[in-house]
Amino acid sequence: MKIFSEIEKYIKLSDRDRIVLIQHLQLKKIKKGELLCQQGQSNDFIGFVENGLLRSYASDKNGNDITHHFFEEGSFFLDLFSYNQTEKSSVNIEALTDCELYMFDSKIFKELESQIDEWSCMALRYYQSKSACLLNFHSQIKNYNSEDAYHLFSKYYKLAVKESPKKHIASFLGMSKYTISRIRL
Repeated sequence: MKIFSEIEKYIKLSDRDRIVLIQHLQLKKIKKGELLCQQGQSNDFIGFVENGLLRSYASDKNGNDITHHFFEEGSFFLDLFSYNQTEKSSVNIEALTDCELYMFDSKIFKELESQIDEWSCMALRYYQSKSACLLNFHSQIKNYNSEDAYHLFSKYYKLAVKESPKKHIASFLGMSKYTISRIRL
């Protein structure tokens, strides 16, 4: 299970910890195009992408979709603001492929904190690591031309390059889908 491999990058899981996790994991299969989270609604879950690809996006005042992030296999996902603040979500999270996901609501997450040593440390370490990585990525692409930005994207987001429509990648990188098409030629 990819989820165990990802967690063990941050904390050591005992056999007992693995059993506890298995008892709490809720597998959810969703189809391409389904929304897991909707802009303007409250969300109380953290998910893990076992298989598939998701993206988070918001619609601007002109109705254009602005892609904020891609979540590939082996990564956790959530709308952090909505989850922590119990506010309405500012993003949609959409399946770009058929997906298998593990879902944790806040109640289950709290139970895991009390049953698995260092669970909250794992969550904090994961968040810090991914935030630093994302900030580094965005600071690099700001200084790159379109072609170099796309090549950096393709290094970090291999599945998104294969499975995502060009318009989503272009939106994420702040360029037109036509620029992406020229680069890919």
